[in-house]
Amino acid sequence: MEEKIDLHIHTNKSDGKFSAQEIVSMAKEKNLKSIAITDHDSARGIRDLQAIPAGKLFVVPGIEITSKVTNFNELHILGLGINPNSPGIIQLEDRVRSIQLLRANIFNNILYDNGLSSLVPSVNSLINNNQGLQNLNFFQILAQNNIPTMQMLEIKEKYTNAIKFIESIDTDSGETLSIIHEAGGFALFAHPYANKHTDNDVYDIISQLMKNNLDGIEVYHKANNAERQILLSTFCNLNNLLISGGSDFHANAIPPRQTRELDACYRINPINAPISPELTEHENGFYI
Repeated sequence: MEEKIDLHIHTNKSDGKFSAQEIVSMAKEKNLKSIAITDHDSARGIRDLQAIPAGKLFVVPGIEITSKVTNFNELHILGLGINPNSPGIIQLEDRVRSIQLLRANIFNNILYDNGLSSLVPSVNSLINNNQGLQNLNFFQILAQNNIPTMQMLEIKEKYTNAIKFIESIDTDSGETLSIIHEAGGFALFAHPYANKHTDNDVYDIISQLMKNNLDGIEVYHKANNAERQILLSTFCNLNNLLISGGSDFHANAIPPRQTRELDACYRINPINAPISPELTEHENGFYI
């Protein structure tokens, strides 16, 4: 029987729809062997889970840190196998959360200015319930309340312009990799082609990350077509980098973006380039 693995999943503690426990239940229904909870700039979701001695699903504690290198911002670096209670992880969470609270206040002010004060309680509910405050969370509120497309675009533009004047959540790549390594995890470049990067861009980014001891690459992701998966896996094998893959499951995409399934592309066990077992057998992981 083919083993199914998904090492890139989001919960409602960042911009996913479901709680960590709901994700676990869904993964068991789909007979997955291993999953990783990888919320944006947060390990709060993984802390909601507790190991079960007789459990059969292996959970890898993870995080997806928003990072940057020279000439490229808003890169995503996966930390797989982290200790979610590492001081560096908690400090990162606190810094990013403080910026996100400022962004939430900006978004609320824009809602007031556009005659949408009735949506402010939805934003405040995210804050009060310690749920995700990603940009996507805010835009989902607009979509869920059937705000006309042109008005949504106008609000998005106002918000995007406004947050340029406050601190970025991007963490320098050197610091990002240090945080992950100090937490006992592996650092992997997530979905290299997701931001419309060219092959040259990806090579430049990987070269910079390798100088800071990058551990691997998320080879298997919807943003990487079959040809690029071969290129990336070959590069990993030649450079002793780990290979990972995951669905990047959120369950709440805003159309026309399509929602990815929990086990979408990741019954992965190609003969020449399987997902690295170091990732699915990590000592910080646990059964549930």
